[in-house]
Amino acid sequence: EGGVQEVSSPHHLPPTSTSTTRSTTTTRMYQTSNEGFTNLYKLRGGAGYYFCDLVDAVSAVSPEVRVRFTSPHPKDYPPELLSLMAERPNVCNQLHMPAQSGSSSVLSRMRRGYTRDAYLTLIDDVRSTIPDVALSSDFIAGFCDETIQEHQDTLSLMEQVQYDQAYMFAYSMRGKTHAHRKMTDNVPEEIKKQRLQEVIQTFRTHVQRRNEHMELGRLRLVLVEGESRKSTPTHRTLGGRTDQNKRILFPFPQDTTTLQHPTTTTTTTTPSLWTDDMVRPLLSQLQSGTSHQDVLTNYYLQQQSSTTTTTTPSPALSPPSPPPSSSSSSSTLLQPGDYAVVEVTEVRGHTLRGRALWKTSLSSFADMGLFNVDDTALRHASNLRQVLHHILPPPPETRSSSSPPPQTNSTQDSL
Repeated sequence: EGGVQEVSSPHHLPPTSTSTTRSTTTTRMYQTSNEGFTNLYKLRGGAGYYFCDLVDAVSAVSPEVRVRFTSPHPKDYPPELLSLMAERPNVCNQLHMPAQSGSSSVLSRMRRGYTRDAYLTLIDDVRSTIPDVALSSDFIAGFCDETIQEHQDTLSLMEQVQYDQAYMFAYSMRGKTHAHRKMTDNVPEEIKKQRLQEVIQTFRTHVQRRNEHMELGRLRLVLVEGESRKSTPTHRTLGGRTDQNKRILFPFPQDTTTLQHPTTTTTTTTPSLWTDDMVRPLLSQLQSGTSHQDVLTNYYLQQQSSTTTTTTPSPALSPPSPPPSSSSSSSTLLQPGDYAVVEVTEVRGHTLRGRALWKTSLSSFADMGLFNVDDTALRHASNLRQVLHHILPPPPETRSSSSPPPQTNSTQDSL
């Protein structure tokens, strides 16, 4: 109710948190992420509800509402929670895992309760359970007594993990903390600033490379938030968030667009944003083993047989566009709060740019297998993208009334 499509919860709850779903008849003990993590707080354990139960209950309210949580301690990722995230399409594949430092000795002075090796084991567990997960973290440069080697350990951790987002700060002493009572803030400010810049540059370098590898060409489910700040009346741009909480910008899709065939006087109308009922038959053919060239042929033959025109196009013109009736009945506009499938066409650091292909729902996207990242699923998604490149008109900013229709004899992907 009320149009809410995403719920974010702070992970600041005690180990036993009230929920309404899982049974408490079986004694369950609090479990850390792995044996390399310790807990400074007194454990209550026993029968009761845990944070995983809360995520389970909230995500069960509606399959169309995204659920994400923020700011847990790395110790609080038991296998049960990771498995739930992998099973529930509406629990976002994004985790904030604040490392603070890549040095075990610094982590010990910070009283973080884990070592570098324990943290890296957790990263491996997360990525093996949730392959398409995006990870963010916090890092502090210049903690008390930090040596050059300890700083290098942080840089190497960032290089190894390759985070999708990071929050990076120079250390400043805070009152009423263990460091304030027991340590001296003895790293010079200039050294802190220098090390912070190295941390930032390491993140920027690797996030660009990672997104080029992981995001370019992918079909992402995007929750539309509204027009971007730089949107103008002549170049309208929408913004939204992927399941991985990555910001993505894309041109505002028109309801319809008119293309003039160069060899006829007939104007046909093509939808620029489709819906699930238009895309699902194409994807079903691809998933059954039909090549994308044959899917295109079948599509255009079907459209040709259902189209009645007063002017017959030249035989050399291939293929015809979808009929106006298809456009008027099936194309749609996007509103804030809608889900859209957006093809990622460009990456700029941790911000993505793309092109909206069709309007969908969270459950439909999951049912079509587009959350899956195994080789077969990625191949089907790539072939679907190629099919839609041929059928749909170019995006608004590159559209031209003089552009010729797409050709079926070209199978080259545009990326």
